Amino acid sequence: MVVVVLLSALACGIAASNETKAPAAQAEKIQQKLCPVMGLDIDKDVYVDYKDRRVYLCCAMCRKKFAADPEKYIAKLDQQLKEASDKDSPKTGHSKHKRDGHHK
Repeated sequence: MVVVVLLSALACGIAASNETKAPAAQAEKIQQKLCPVMGLDIDKDVYVDYKDRRVYLCCAMCRKKFAADPEKYIAKLDQQLKEASDKDSPKTGHSKHKRDGHHK
């Protein structure tokens, strides 16, 4: 009985998640910060699922724009994520170390 209830709840959650709400576990793993359509901060409750990827958007109006040319916006999203990753990567600054006389 419990399994049936859980499966029913899961099925309802999946159907609803495609429309408006992100599951809590999914929301915690969000790395995306900006909407690939408008470039504004995302709303974690507004997203589309495209080719096994969850793409967060800033507003419901961006869903239509995304749907019109998803590959364009996936490319923008990938670029945003790459830039964010590059910004967060630690830099050694080792060449500066040598000039400062730290290494001889």
